[in-house]
Amino acid sequence: RPLAQGGDWREAALYERLREANAPLVQQLRVILQSAEARETERAWLKLKANGELDETRLVDAAVGERQVFKKRGAPPQRHGTHQAKPKHLTFLLDASASMARGDALDGRLHRMASTAALLIEALHGFEHKFVYNMSMHSGGTADAPLLEAGRPPAEEGERARVVGALFAHAWSAPSGDN
Repeated sequence: RPLAQGGDWREAALYERLREANAPLVQQLRVILQSAEARETERAWLKLKANGELDETRLVDAAVGERQVFKKRGAPPQRHGTHQAKPKHLTFLLDASASMARGDALDGRLHRMASTAALLIEALHGFEHKFVYNMSMHSGGTADAPLLEAGRPPAEEGERARVVGALFAHAWSAPSGDN
């Protein structure tokens, strides 16, 4: 069961501040995510090229002077109007160690980690058809504490705020040391 359960108004206020601060970055990342496409097929031989390896099926054409008798390895031509059949799977592992909590007052490292989590959640919202992601955290107490399960992104802003709240709560309660 993910740690992002429960929550309060402080989590919501913090998440709102992080969301507003990340708005320009979210838009930039959404443009990148929109253009990302999964590789549906492997590279193939592209025929009728002016250079590359000699295509042995076109030897007669080469003998009579044809110039496009070569082949190259490359991505096959994209079919227009098709959509990505399978989503890409992404895993994010966030540092929620005690040192992140202790150092937060000095340089804001835990806030930057929370900001990164908020950035990813906001940018990936609406791309469920293209990306399946899970988010976990590690600390001195655990190597893998789930924040978000794969295929179950937070739908509401309250759920998103609870993810950030769980990151802070875990970091502040984590034992020191390595796991």
